Parts: sequence; C-alpha cells; structure tokens
Amino acid sequence: MYLTAQRVRSAGGNRQGVNVFLYSHQAMPAAALARMPIQMIADQNPGELALEVIALPPGTNEVTSYLDVVAPDDALGKNLARALDSAATHFPNASVFPLAWEHGELRLRYHVNPALHPDAESEFRRLKDKLRLVLGSGLTGGGPTRPAGGRAPNPLRIVTERDDEGRRYRLETESLRLLRSLRPDLSFPASLGVSTENEGLLRRLYGSSETYGQYAIALTGLAVEQLKALAGVIVIDEHGQSVWTTETG
Repeated sequence: MYLTAQRVRSAGGNRQGVNVFLYSHQAMPAAALARMPIQMIADQNPGELALEVIALPPGTNEVTSYLDVVAPDDALGKNLARALDSAATHFPNASVFPLAWEHGELRLRYHVNPALHPDAESEFRRLKDKLRLVLGSGLTGGGPTRPAGGRAPNPLRIVTERDDEGRRYRLETESLRLLRSLRPDLSFPASLGVSTENEGLLRRLYGSSETYGQYAIALTGLAVEQLKALAGVIVIDEHGQSVWTTETG
C-alpha cells in the first residue's frame, strides 16, 4: 500500500491543510512492489485509491511538504502506526530534500520547503500524525488522551452519501462549529472519501469489519473515548437514518 500526507496551501496562500491519501496495491505481486523505487510508486504507480481525507480540495494548491510511505498491503494499521513512530525516532540527519530511507517494512520519502517549515523534523512528525489517524490506531503517543474540552448538548453528527468513488463522510456544520470552539488546537478536514471497491483493504488494515469509528477518528482527530465523553457520535446516511453510533459501535 502507498500512503501520503501532503500539506497544501491555496493559490492565494490564505488557507492551508493536510490532505491524506491511502492506496492499495493488492492487484500487484508483492515482489514487484518491493522492487519498485518509492519515487516511482508515488509519482507513477500509486495504486487504487482506498481512502482520502481532504482538507483542501486538490487542484491549484501548492504542496509545501509531503510524507510518502510504502508498506505491505496485508499490514495491520496498529503495527504501521508503531513503525511510523519508530521511524520518527530515527529521522535522518540530512538537510537535502527529498529524503528517502527504509525503516523495517516501511519505505519513506519526505520533502519539505525549508523556507516555510524551517524545523523539518517537527513537520515530519506532524505529517506522520496525520497518517496515523487513518491507520485505525487512534491518536499519537499511546498514553492517556486529553479530554475533548467540554461536553456537547447532543451527539456530533457525521453525514454520509454516495459519490462517484464510493462514499463521502463529513461533519455536519453545527458539529464542526462546536468542535472548533472546544478544540481550537485541532484542524478538521472538509471530508473523508472511501472507495467501495477497496473497503476490504480498510477492514484488514483495521483488523475489524467496523470502520465507522475509524472514520470518526480521522474526521475529528479525537479518540473514540474522547468522543464518547463529549456526547458521542452518530453517523447518518443520505436517507436520514442512523447507521452507527459510538454507543452501539
């Protein structure tokens, strides 16, 4: 599989965010993928899109930093998250970008614009944490999670509807407004998209057939325990029906 986190800023420079993409190579023999350089995978053969978390819609944005990761398609997300954390503790001592190196089963490529991100290692960790959120591993650190910052009067609402690729998930406007007021330290993506054809990869990645909770983590940046303490989450389909809640999930 190929994962990438890209920090982008709008053409006018007044908006920025991190877009995350996860691709599957399950149709390619593992040996062939292992022989292919990471730059060729990232630039020419990324695979089939399985999931995307969009902060700014792709188009005319400028990419100011990115982190590419190639890993086996059958890897568990929690193991990949630990490997990423370990890779962060072995960050190369170099100043010429892009950097490319291997760490265990991971192959990594990292680029940063030093004029915009002078602390390259800190930016690497921020991008790594964005990847972690889509790996079914919750938040970084592995220790106690910070309280969500208050309690909502009603459960947060995530709405989902079909699109050309599969399904798109987003926080309802009022829920997004509430989260921004409770956690101004966090940034929240505009949407999360899932390819129906590649949901099997995500279920294997998460080690579970239940994926809604992982999508809630990726959209909010909060662990399920934090979301429950806040008031919970409910996922609503295009017919207005509840398909998942933190209480029943």
